[in-house]
Amino acid sequence: PVPSPPPMRCLCVARHGLSGGEMTALLREGHTTVPPLLVSRVVFLVGDALSAMRGRMHLVSRCMREACERAYLHTKEMEYSTRMQLVSFFSDINARHTAERVAGELPYQAAKVECWGLLLGCVSSLVIFRELWARPEGVADLSRYWSRELLGSRYDEAATMIEALNQASMAHVKEPPRAARDGMGGDWFGQVAMGGVEEVDTWSAVARFLHMMRRLNEAEECYQTAMGLAEGTFGGGHAKTVCAVRERASVLHDMGRFQEGIAMVNKALDLCTK
Repeated sequence: PVPSPPPMRCLCVARHGLSGGEMTALLREGHTTVPPLLVSRVVFLVGDALSAMRGRMHLVSRCMREACERAYLHTKEMEYSTRMQLVSFFSDINARHTAERVAGELPYQAAKVECWGLLLGCVSSLVIFRELWARPEGVADLSRYWSRELLGSRYDEAATMIEALNQASMAHVKEPPRAARDGMGGDWFGQVAMGGVEEVDTWSAVARFLHMMRRLNEAEECYQTAMGLAEGTFGGGHAKTVCAVRERASVLHDMGRFQEGIAMVNKALDLCTK
C-alpha cells in the first residue's frame, strides 16, 4: 500500500483543491485515528498560502504551488505515489464523493499517472461523462483525454461511448432508471439504467461529443436514436424533439448529405408550428 502523504503534498497535486474532510480522510488512510485538529493545525500554519473556493482549499498562486512542489515533492516517485493516493481515494466506491467531485479529479489524476484503463473507465462512465459534458472546462477535458497523446491512440472513442450507451439502454429494460450518483456511494464505473428525459439527454450529449470529435457517422446514428427517443417520449411538438431533429440536420450537413439535412430542417420547422 502507498503510504499516506502529508497534506501539503496532496494539495500540490490536487487539481481542484481539497476540503478539510478530504484532507482528514486522506491522512486517516493506513492509520486508525487522526485527530481532526491536526488538519486544522496544518491549515492554520499555511493559511497565508491557501485560498478557499467552494468549500475547498487551494494553493493561492502558481508561484506558491511551484514552491510547495519543490519543498514537498522532491522526486517523480514522490509525486507519483501522492497522485496514486488521490486515485485510490476518489475511486473508493464506499466514500461519499459527489459525481461532480469525482469527475473533476479522478480522470485528471488517472491521466497524470498514465493509468489508461482507469481513464477509459472514467470517460466511458455515463455518470462521469455527463458531469464533464455539463461544463465548458469538462468538455475541454474530454477532448484532451481522447486526444492522440492520451486515449485516442489506444482506444476508439465512438465504439466506447456507443457501447456504454447501449449497455445503459439495455439495463433500462431490466431495472427502473435511477439518477446519477449523488454522493451516497456506489460503483462509478457501472452504467446506470436510463429512461425518459435522462436517456434522451444522454444520447444527445454523446452525439454532440462525437460530432465535435468529427466522428460524423457515429454521431448521426446517435442523433437519430435521440430523435426517435424524444419523439416517443415527448411527442413531435416538444422542444427536445425539435432540438434533436435540428441537431441531426446539422451533422447531415457536415457529412455532405445536404438534401437529407434540408429535409430535417423542414421537419424541425413543421414541428415548431404544431
